[in-house]
Amino acid sequence: MAIHQGVTAHLLNALDGDRPQRATEPEGGYVTVPTMVSGEKLRVSPASFDDHFSQARMFCLSLMPLEQDHIVDAYTFELGKCYGQSVKEWMLRNLAEIDPGLCERVALGLGLPAPVGTPAQDIQPSPVLSQLTAGPGPVLEGVVGVVTATTAPPSPSAASSER
Repeated sequence: MAIHQGVTAHLLNALDGDRPQRATEPEGGYVTVPTMVSGEKLRVSPASFDDHFSQARMFCLSLMPLEQDHIVDAYTFELGKCYGQSVKEWMLRNLAEIDPGLCERVALGLGLPAPVGTPAQDIQPSPVLSQLTAGPGPVLEGVVGVVTATTAPPSPSAASSER
């Protein structure tokens, strides 16, 4: 098996002359052989595989503002380190399909124009996707550990176990 030695090792590679490419049959690549099952057996993906953005949109819509700020900062930082302008523009086009606000904020941080996308409109946020909550949650059980030195008397409030 050959290991590609170019700039990147994945398909859709505009940085390296669109290499590597999928191996053809004469090169020893995978070949789909149509066979009869209860119809023709083909190497195809279901239509749902064409949906690249709805889960990312749900995730983005579900985040609290602080988490959204973190995502914007992370995209801006990482894309700011990219030397390929085409990569930055490609990622901004993808972000425009996820959330226009996210795309605009990242584009602003990169000093680039924000492209217009067509994000799915029927996506509802899911509160379980956020690591933060809108308010304080219930405290079911609390354990407090107190460390004192032999030269310091314990504080009466620190020794209290009342809940």
